[in-house]
Parts: sequence; structure tokens; C-alpha cells
Amino acid sequence: FRGALLYASLNAHHLDELGRNDDLISLLYILVEFHNGMLPWTDVGDEKIERSKFTFHGHKLLKHLPKQFLEFETHILSLDYTTDPDYEYLTSLLKQAAEENKVDLNAPFEWELEMNNERDRIMKHHVANQ
Repeated sequence: FRGALLYASLNAHHLDELGRNDDLISLLYILVEFHNGMLPWTDVGDEKIERSKFTFHGHKLLKHLPKQFLEFETHILSLDYTTDPDYEYLTSLLKQAAEENKVDLNAPFEWELEMNNERDRIMKHHVANQ
């Protein structure tokens, strides 16, 4: 197995062939972590992560997230290795969740603001010293 166990799908834990559905499960785990600050299995140790993923799914995993995330998970779990995900549908769910929660998807990240401020400071210093 290669990758981070925290974000690995159950198929990855079982060393099954991985598909796009597994990538999307990993994305879902990352989004849950972004929202909640951690995953339910963050501190359980590698040997217990897989068991925790069986326990924490659906409402139990997504209870603090917008309702669209449950639809997102439901769609992903309906897929198998050969099934094409409906990326337009999944994207629309994320956009809808952002809109309903007043999240500006075009807003810069904190580090982008910091980088811009630092760049401006350096440029002002450079111009002042010419």
C-alpha cells in the first residue's frame, strides 16, 4: 500500500484494485478533515484506522457538514471500479454547499494573502532602495 492511511479508501486497505471512486473517497475524507479539523480516526493508530472507517460513515462521519456531503458520499459509494463518477453532479453538490454556507470559492487562501503581502513588502523595499 502506498499513500496516507488516513485518507485511504477501504478498497486500499484491502489492497483491492483502486479506481476513481477510491480517489473520491479520499477527497471526501480530506474535505471532512478540512471542515472538522480532524478525522474520527486521526488518533487511533494505523492498526485501528480501517475498523474506524467501517464505524464512521454516512451521518456519523458527516453530521457536522452540509447535507450535500451525504449525497456526495452516497454517489461515491454507489460506484464500482468501472463506473464513471458523475463529476458534474459532484461538483454541483460542492458548489451548492458552498453557496448555502456563504463560502466564496474564489476567495484567496490565507497563505495566498500572506504571500501577496510579503511580495508587496519586498517590492516596496526594493523600490525604496533604488
